[in-house]
Amino acid sequence: MSFARAREHDPNPDGSPHDDTDADTAAEALSPVSVPWPSQDPVHGRIRLRRFIDQDADMAIELSQDDYIPRIGSLPHCSSPEEGLAWVHRQRERHANGSGFSFAIVDEEAGRSVGNIGLWIKELAEGRAQAGYGIIPSARGRRNAADALTALLKFAWTISNLHRVELHIEPWNVASVRTAELAGFEEEGLLRSHQAISGRRVDMLVFSAVREHGSSGAQPIPALPLGGPGGLDLHHG
Repeated sequence: MSFARAREHDPNPDGSPHDDTDADTAAEALSPVSVPWPSQDPVHGRIRLRRFIDQDADMAIELSQDDYIPRIGSLPHCSSPEEGLAWVHRQRERHANGSGFSFAIVDEEAGRSVGNIGLWIKELAEGRAQAGYGIIPSARGRRNAADALTALLKFAWTISNLHRVELHIEPWNVASVRTAELAGFEEEGLLRSHQAISGRRVDMLVFSAVREHGSSGAQPIPALPLGGPGGLDLHHG
């Protein structure tokens, strides 16, 4: 099965107030909502990542047939057409509400969307982001997830001050482990009893990809001043 869960983070989890004005100013300058939507769709191989459109509701309905994916996001199990469309609309809101970037995964050869992938940048001020993805059952086993994850990383490294992207995968999910490895992620260790899924505490393997400093690449996207232009659109739900 090809899917990985991304974590949502409270930027100040202990609830204590920030008392460092300079840190606050820096964090504001790197606010997720200040990073614009990519001017060109990220691509790798036959895979293209694009904004969600209403026609992706059919993909969402198939994705909802999976037993696991609805347990780790907001897509209802065996979604109705109305529920699938509502989920698509939520993905289009993710960028505007500061969660990050939610893309539909499009197989250009097949001419259809085959899943979703997200880059969640609420920790951008610390140089970190998380990724999560899901592929519909009928499109698995074709490296669609690996190609989508590679395309996502290409985009990720164009974002100024982003140095690390993480994946969290349950140990039994060997297909998703292979996907992470094919996309260049490295396993770092096991997070025991990391989170609850369907009322049960589960372990998570943590994988990371780290920016290669000094390497050439696409022109970085600077963070815009707050209130600057940006695109619409997921998190992991």
